[in-house]
Amino acid sequence: MLAACAPLDGGDDLRPWKSGLLHDHPLTGRIWLPDEARFIPPDGLIERLWERKFVLLGERHDNPDHHRIQAWIMGRLIGRGRRPGLVMEMFRARQQASIDAYLKAHPGDSLGLGKATGWDGSGWPDWRHYEPMVRPVVAMGLPLIAANLSRRTIRRMVKGGLESLAPERLRGLFLDRPIKARTLAAMDREIVEAHCGLLKAGRARPFTQIQLLRDARFAEALRRVAAGWQGAVLITGAGHARRDRGVPLHLQRAGIEPGDIFALGIVEVSENEYAPVSYGAVYGVERPPFDAVWFTPRQARKDPCEKFKSSRKKN
Repeated sequence: MLAACAPLDGGDDLRPWKSGLLHDHPLTGRIWLPDEARFIPPDGLIERLWERKFVLLGERHDNPDHHRIQAWIMGRLIGRGRRPGLVMEMFRARQQASIDAYLKAHPGDSLGLGKATGWDGSGWPDWRHYEPMVRPVVAMGLPLIAANLSRRTIRRMVKGGLESLAPERLRGLFLDRPIKARTLAAMDREIVEAHCGLLKAGRARPFTQIQLLRDARFAEALRRVAAGWQGAVLITGAGHARRDRGVPLHLQRAGIEPGDIFALGIVEVSENEYAPVSYGAVYGVERPPFDAVWFTPRQARKDPCEKFKSSRKKN
């Protein structure tokens, strides 16, 4: 296995890595196919992405190497002649007008898009991390779609859940049909864990429904842009890209064939964890819930639960 995990070479080498930890981990830089239990080279991944109408690139938001991988993929796909639209979790739907106005006034210019959309106040990592993946899209005049929920919608969902949406909107998102109980229960557990155990299990469901709505909205945006272009790519957190209960589930509920979807999870390696299949535990399943996993170094960060608990005490 160590031989199979040798560093990348040639033009596909992303070294030096930008994130700080575990550069020498034997999985770092390797791409693994869970269904086939084997590694493939980066160009092999591009061949698979080329064949799919819907491509989901799931990241850890604060890891710069994840953004570099996404930019590399976008550059390769568009450089080979693919013309997809790009859907981004990082932009809220209300920002679409600002995106369109800026690009109309500054065609081909992605550098100033962050300032035009108020990126610095958004809470996302610096625009310089995301701009390279947007650059080839803007240069070719391809659609750039803002897909995330507005803060107003989120507040309404916290109070009223999915029932706060109009029935016709639920039907349009294919959320009028029930989600399997075990899927909802697993999402509830994930929400409780994300809140470091400070959220009682019985209060998780509204947040689970927000997650469902967000994923359904991303799926809707992908379907709409793909209808007029050569497919669509989604930039999102890895949890949204997972095949079992993320955006792929909602694409399939809307009638998209599973074979038209490819979900890449860009995943940080862990110390003393060398078996690719074991990274499924991070997602509460036996093996990673993606079509492919691209392993990267780990970004140094403080314990998020300590930060979360401190903020709760201040409030």
